[in-house]
Amino acid sequence: MEIRNEELTARKRWEFLNPGYSLEKSESPDWIDSHKGIGLEVTTATLQHIREQESFVEKHLNEEITPAMKKSIQKMEKNDCVIVAEKTDDDGNKAGKIYGFGCFFGREGVKNIFSSIFSKYKKQYQQLNRLELYVFAELISADSLTEEDFLEVFRCTEKLNKNIFETIYIDFGNRIIAFDMNKRMYEDKQFAFS
Repeated sequence: MEIRNEELTARKRWEFLNPGYSLEKSESPDWIDSHKGIGLEVTTATLQHIREQESFVEKHLNEEITPAMKKSIQKMEKNDCVIVAEKTDDDGNKAGKIYGFGCFFGREGVKNIFSSIFSKYKKQYQQLNRLELYVFAELISADSLTEEDFLEVFRCTEKLNKNIFETIYIDFGNRIIAFDMNKRMYEDKQFAFS
């Protein structure tokens, strides 16, 4: 059974937030503690083209930008992503080594979080005492969500007429918003994860 990096990170962070559990790899949900009857489903709220661009940068990190790479970089920057490079040449193009990248999503990123949550309500899961959802949104700024967006998480599950997940965690990297779906409350937690 293949384990994605996001799944490992989600398990590690979830266990940090919920001490006393020991999750093992499973399918539907992704992780379970069979002794305590709890499951954790993991998803990522990142647009496909952003994942491809992130992969491109990871592949070429600390490499010199070649003429062939310049076309890809220009396309990425048209899609609201910024390449962090060593320098800029006389024509305004990135040059030198690639150091990283960043993206600006705005409301599109928020919509993608909700799409990720909705998609998990369509799946079938093994019967457990408790099921929770962990949504990676690390490339999306938590500051782009409003109080109204937080309340929308609760409303969207009401529209589906089912409450599969007891808690939905949205992970923004150094900030996790935990939504208690039964109490209709959320908690904003800030961390320095390594």
